[in-house]
Amino acid sequence: MRDARDRSRPHAHYNVSGGDNLGQRRGQRIIFGQGFGMAVPMRAQALDEMFGSIIDQLGGLEELGDALVDTASEEFLPLDFDELDAGDDLSPEAEKFLRAACAEFNVKQNQLREEWRFGECEQWGYEQDTGVFQLDFEDGSKLLADGQIAGSYDPGEETWEWAWNNPNVDESVARDSQLLRELGDDFDLDYLRTGIVPTPGGPFPVFLAAIGVKATDSIGVYPGDTGDVIAFILLKNPKWVNAEE
Repeated sequence: MRDARDRSRPHAHYNVSGGDNLGQRRGQRIIFGQGFGMAVPMRAQALDEMFGSIIDQLGGLEELGDALVDTASEEFLPLDFDELDAGDDLSPEAEKFLRAACAEFNVKQNQLREEWRFGECEQWGYEQDTGVFQLDFEDGSKLLADGQIAGSYDPGEETWEWAWNNPNVDESVARDSQLLRELGDDFDLDYLRTGIVPTPGGPFPVFLAAIGVKATDSIGVYPGDTGDVIAFILLKNPKWVNAEE
């Protein structure tokens, strides 16, 4: 519930511009940003460069960069459960679920690249009011999907915040993140039921997103740069839209 959220400083404001529908923004996509009307078209090359800067901030952790840009980079390196600090004294049920989450994440993220052309898009966008995620491609085609926010990673603060805890995320698009909180209670995992989680380097933010993919039966996740944080958007029901539509 919202009244039980972590009272630490929440991650960046997620309001988007009101008015026109997604796709009618003078050629730009209104995505997450601080305040209304922040238009930030994000290209794959820029996304790679942004994640490269995160690697530098975290001491050149190549593993983190490779994991985060798996939807925007030609190289795909799988998330390895055995290299993660998933917690001490995991129950057999918890370990089984978390291992499966990593394996499922690797398959699904690869499918996003191979079958849905992630990494080839010209720009991307997300409309919080409608929960619509969109990719635009050079040939004029568009990919639309339903999007729910799992959480966000702040590389400067080295923290992850679950969407259910963030007052700047509409409850309608934080709904699926509540399943992770319940999972934390089921498996006794504090990092799933604590609103803001310290994440000092390594691929841990991607691991949290992977858990979200499995728990919500999503097709994968998109790591979107908002300027201050990286918002991890869980995706479902993708469909192609022709340039004429």
